[in-house]
Amino acid sequence: MVTGEPIVIAGWLVDTTALQIKQADRVKKLSGSAMAMLEYLACRQGKVVLRQELNEVIGVGTEIGDEAIDATVLELREAFDDSAQNAKIIETISGTGYRLIGRVTSMSANGVPVSTNPKKLESSIVGLTAANRSIAVNRLRANEWRVAAFLMILLMIAVAFWLEPWGRRVEPASIEEMKSPLPDKPSIVILPLSNPSEDPEQENFVDAMTDDLITGLSKHPGLFVIARSSILGYKNQKVEIRDVAHTHGVRYVLEGSVRRAGVRLRINVLLIDALRGDRIWEETFDGVLDDRVRLQDDLTRGIVEQLAPD
Repeated sequence: MVTGEPIVIAGWLVDTTALQIKQADRVKKLSGSAMAMLEYLACRQGKVVLRQELNEVIGVGTEIGDEAIDATVLELREAFDDSAQNAKIIETISGTGYRLIGRVTSMSANGVPVSTNPKKLESSIVGLTAANRSIAVNRLRANEWRVAAFLMILLMIAVAFWLEPWGRRVEPASIEEMKSPLPDKPSIVILPLSNPSEDPEQENFVDAMTDDLITGLSKHPGLFVIARSSILGYKNQKVEIRDVAHTHGVRYVLEGSVRRAGVRLRINVLLIDALRGDRIWEETFDGVLDDRVRLQDDLTRGIVEQLAPD
């Protein structure tokens, strides 16, 4: 095994040989995947690392999926006593990836800090296997242009959608076709959140989150929210946004999904202006089951900020 200078992350000595991190008399064991991810994030300290990059680092060329990446990040956070809500080591970049924000220091053999330069830290990648070492170093050098190209493509798509009306995918609704007049304040219908896992045991959990979201929004005096009883028929149905708006006399429609994998929880939502046929807000909320109330509060707050910021 090739070894380089040890590295310290936010006061924790990273021991790649023993697959652990140490701070004073505290020792936390890591899996091989977690150590490979940690080393890669350290080498790109302060930079956003795409989820696909992490997939290649810990999967060694095998597609492992978002759930495995989430579980590995959670393992690292638990080891460092870190959290997604108050990140001091690993920051979540919503819908994109992660960034290591903890201070990274390269250490000499006698324990003296010698560098905090990410370029220097390349020499400290040790990796559990030669395959992981190769991936981490090569990705560090080769992915800069891939990230730049990815961002350029996103920019081109954004410009195209800004300039071309054909970018809209929703047929606009018409006030004249609505069965009831639009209220004098922002009006919204929350479609039943879907369960992408198709696990029937999760249905009640997802339904409860839909109910809680409707209840939370209904308490806001600046919004007109369609009651839960009126949207039950849409569950597991493919609907046209304009038809929903016409039926209930609302301007905005929110649709989304809740994915639960073990203790991990992900909520995806899309807010649509039915009259204009525009997607005006799209967001992903990640956390664990214990974060459920906070995630729902964040989601409710986000919708209110979009529709009734005052």
